[in-house]
Amino acid sequence: MSADNWAECPLCKSKRAKALKKLQDKYGKVSQEEYEKLKEELDDEKEDEEYSDTPLREDYEVGIDSEGNGYVIYSGVCQNCGASWKFKKEDILPEDDEDKKIVKKLQN
Repeated sequence: MSADNWAECPLCKSKRAKALKKLQDKYGKVSQEEYEKLKEELDDEKEDEEYSDTPLREDYEVGIDSEGNGYVIYSGVCQNCGASWKFKKEDILPEDDEDKKIVKKLQN
């Protein structure tokens, strides 16, 4: 089963930005060899076979249950760092709502 979307992981993006900042801060303060070594380490991480620029698998579902209540389910899992997110939002229709009356009538 394929994902609904592939996106950039905000945690991986933040980690990479911090690593780049750390590298930039070292420029001119460490030997050229040490700087090149740090840069290689950062580049090696990105060249890893498992690395992806869009590692966040996003899946979502939108629908209406048998009672006529709407819902949205979202889940996301990063293939690089393993971080995950999940939430479900339901909107219960009021008892006097005409649409809910129609759904109940159809169920009977």
